[in-house]
Amino acid sequence: MAARYTEADVFFGTNLVDWHTARADCISQGGDLISISNAAEQAIVMNVISANGGAPSNAWIGLNDFTVEHQWDWPDSCSSNPYKQWAPGEPNNAGNEDCVEIYGSGHSLFGQWNDFYCTSQRQYLCVDAERGCPSDAPTIAPTPTPGPTIDPTIDPTQDPMRCICWEASDIVACPLAIEIYGEDATPGEFLLMNGISVLYKIVFVLFLRFVFGCRTIDLGKRSVLCFDFVPTAYLFLFLANMFLVLATYLSRCFVPLWATFYILFLHIDMVVCLADRYMNRKLKAPPPTAPPRSNLELFAYTNNKTSWRDKAYNTVELKQAKKALPAAKKMQRAKDKEDERRKSSLKNKGFSMRGAGML
Repeated sequence: MAARYTEADVFFGTNLVDWHTARADCISQGGDLISISNAAEQAIVMNVISANGGAPSNAWIGLNDFTVEHQWDWPDSCSSNPYKQWAPGEPNNAGNEDCVEIYGSGHSLFGQWNDFYCTSQRQYLCVDAERGCPSDAPTIAPTPTPGPTIDPTIDPTQDPMRCICWEASDIVACPLAIEIYGEDATPGEFLLMNGISVLYKIVFVLFLRFVFGCRTIDLGKRSVLCFDFVPTAYLFLFLANMFLVLATYLSRCFVPLWATFYILFLHIDMVVCLADRYMNRKLKAPPPTAPPRSNLELFAYTNNKTSWRDKAYNTVELKQAKKALPAAKKMQRAKDKEDERRKSSLKNKGFSMRGAGML
């Protein structure tokens, strides 16, 4: 059968997008996701992939089973064409896989098809507006350009990111390294991203310490399982960081979950900072009692059992006078006592205080 299009009619989208976004972009350019109806078109598609860097992350094509499960249709009018190029064991619909990708030249099954999750991120292949269904005229298919080969032990039916992250020399930053360096990231690049992650955490802790004054605090009792030498805060931070490292490592193949644990691992010290600020906050002192504005306020207590004079002595104005009163009374008693002693002394000597004109 003759091919309906040439390599010049095929557009290779290099952005990593989901299937629906890929098709929308194709339609916006006046075409659609590519359909492959015979070996000639299959060879053209493989040549386009090889000419554009090999599509290491695989590429979307138009085949899908949205209408009826296991009934694979193309987005054009040639849905019933029998040509298929499934990889061994495909389609397997493992977990509601309704869209189809073509393996890039980085896979040992280069050019074969695999049903996959429509929400996964892939490159994509568009073709110009519909060119009709293929004719029955024989044609010689162009020879596809062979792409590079990789280890044939890799299972191409799995998500490439899962294969790489699960076997990569990495602890916490595999998806980030793949996003920056691609799926062919080297062990040194994985190690670099892990080192940058740890360095960021250290700089972030120092930033909290010297800019915001955050310190490691005792979050509770210092005695933990009868070990008094281990402050609770240190034990809490150690266990929290170990848990987040383990959770980040185990979730590397599930990017949304990995991103959650990764961000928590980098910023767990902020929780301690907020706890420190809360536990060491300074409480506002109550406002001082306003002194009486006039002596009229002294008489505001006359309807009480306590007399207004007692209330008056309890006011701010007369506190000092109240403190000085006992000393004044003491001095008056001493003076009266001295007068009595003098009078008694003169009387004993025969002097009359009245006769002397003293009284």
